[in-house]
Amino acid sequence: MGGRPELSVVIPTYNRAERLRYTLHSLAAQSLPAEAFEVVVVDDGSTDGSDEVVDGFRSRIAVQYTRLDRDEADIAANGYCVSRVRNAGLALARGAVIVFVDSGTLPGRHFLAAHRAEHAGSGPPRAVIGYTYGTHKFRPFPGLQDVLRNGSPEDAVTAIGDGPRGLDLRHDVFASGEDPARLAGAWMLFWTANASLPARVLHAAGGFDEAFRGWGYEDAELGYRLIGHGVRLTASRRAWAVEWPDRPDLTVVQRSAARNLDVFLSRHRQPAIELYASIRARHLLPAFERDHAELQRWCEQARGLDVRPELEIAAVSGRVCVLGSGAALPPGWPAATLVDFDAGLLARAPWGHPTVHAIGLRTGLPDAAFDVVVLTSRLRGLWPRWGETLLAEAGRIGGTVVVAFEP
Repeated sequence: MGGRPELSVVIPTYNRAERLRYTLHSLAAQSLPAEAFEVVVVDDGSTDGSDEVVDGFRSRIAVQYTRLDRDEADIAANGYCVSRVRNAGLALARGAVIVFVDSGTLPGRHFLAAHRAEHAGSGPPRAVIGYTYGTHKFRPFPGLQDVLRNGSPEDAVTAIGDGPRGLDLRHDVFASGEDPARLAGAWMLFWTANASLPARVLHAAGGFDEAFRGWGYEDAELGYRLIGHGVRLTASRRAWAVEWPDRPDLTVVQRSAARNLDVFLSRHRQPAIELYASIRARHLLPAFERDHAELQRWCEQARGLDVRPELEIAAVSGRVCVLGSGAALPPGWPAATLVDFDAGLLARAPWGHPTVHAIGLRTGLPDAAFDVVVLTSRLRGLWPRWGETLLAEAGRIGGTVVVAFEP
């Protein structure tokens, strides 16, 4: 297949032949020389002639196509696994930089050149997110599909103008010009409809988690791991693309998203992801930033708060859990599961008490695991926003719920 390309564009697809054709057409029109990139299309078992669409572009761009060995029964039983599909593309890709798009992402003419430029030079490895028009799936820009069928991505951007319905849902982050890496929830911005990063970084991270199936959160979870390993998130307005407008089945999306959110939380049991899962909205970055800042402020205020005096007067027996435990229990208390948002305090907890690093919103503990759940004043500062959620979680995991302070 000739020399090694600089970039590999990985496209997962499943029965999206029309959209795939438009994506490949946009890639064939790139300003970047064709020999500088390859396209890797990974098909999760399409039956709509997607392979023939790819064949039609072989004379214009270097393209690999592979169809995963799945039948309709397997797909019906286990769902579309975009993580598995992207990992298969990563395994085939030969470029030093991997660019992810969806079948239905239509890049602007300078898209690949812009992604390549972001990875030039020295410094820490980067995960680049590109501006993506048309990402509001449930309020698409009117007539956008017709514009894309009859014109170019550039024509679509002209039609959209400054209308909010056609802009990127992350528009404020791009428009501010500020460094997105400063955000506590920067990983929420990592969407693989338009993103790139070095192949070696992806391989080192282990790629996408294949426990995610159907729609949602597999890219944010990868972004979370990447940032945790020192990868710097960068936003590029020049690396723009337009998403093909469609209107997914809301019921299917919500069901899939709820499942995948549980997977995300099970992989990262800590307060930041607990907040994210409790907000339960993929795109509510401002809400997450607000709640995360509130949690950090309260964590500092509550660091020296010893709740043993209020626990001493709480009559408990049997299986006990304490939400907002701090580091220790009063003398004579039964063994208890300690839940607290301060990892440093939990590290000092005495031997014999299981610990959970959590706020108490979504602990991951089993239903009815305890006879008594006690909530302490270490939760007071979070009570106005999260009191009902904390009580609901306590009621789920325990029989009797005791609030040991005056909220």
